Parts: sequence; structure tokens; C-alpha cells
Amino acid sequence: MKSRTIKGLIVCAAVFCTVNSNAAITYYVSPAGDDSNPGTISEPFATPTGARNKIRTLPKPLTDDVFVYFREGRYGSLALGTDDGSESLSFQIRYMAYDPGGDLEPEQVIFDGGVDLDLSSAYVVTDPAW
Repeated sequence: MKSRTIKGLIVCAAVFCTVNSNAAITYYVSPAGDDSNPGTISEPFATPTGARNKIRTLPKPLTDDVFVYFREGRYGSLALGTDDGSESLSFQIRYMAYDPGGDLEPEQVIFDGGVDLDLSSAYVVTDPAW
């Protein structure tokens, strides 16, 4: 009887470990963060690039999706490039605004990338053909 109980416990432990090994990988980004941080909710990255660089260092093959949550604020760019690793692997990288849940709204995230233009030589076009 003892041997059946022990075998049952080993099987249960193996199933529990297997289920937990499929947990998603989660990182956080905040304008108040630092790209040298580990990317946790209390020590977030500062930029989307910081999160992307961390994801690129994860051991492969990954089968779990990676979630990157952006905390409220303004970010200069979301230029992550096309080589984020998710295209040829069996996982997805999901970028989204942080949602605290409950009755609270998701945090407002603004990506404000672009190029400043020198308008000193600009002029108004009055030709109706344009």
C-alpha cells in the first residue's frame, strides 16, 4: 500500500511541475523604469527595446508566450524591428497596456515616435492641382 501511495505522489508531483512549467513569461515597461532592471512590476524596463533585448536572451526553445505590459506614460517609439524571435518559434510576444483589473481601466499608454521636421523652408501650396 505504501508503494502505491508513493507512486501516486510522484505522479501528482510530475503533473503539477508540468502544468507550472507552461506559465507565461511576463515583463513590465515604465517610463520611470531602467533598462538594466529585471523587468518586474516593481523594477520595470524603461523602453520597449529593453524588454525586446531581454526576450532575445531567453533560453530557446520557448513554448510559452511572453507578455510585455506597458505602465502608464509616454514612450518615444515602439520600433522593435521584425526579428523579435517569435516568427520562427513556437511562442508569441504580446505587447499591451497594463490592466490592473477590477473596476479600474487599463493604464493609458502613448507611443509618440516620429521625426521632427525643419519647417523653416516649408511653404503653403496654393496650386489647386495638388
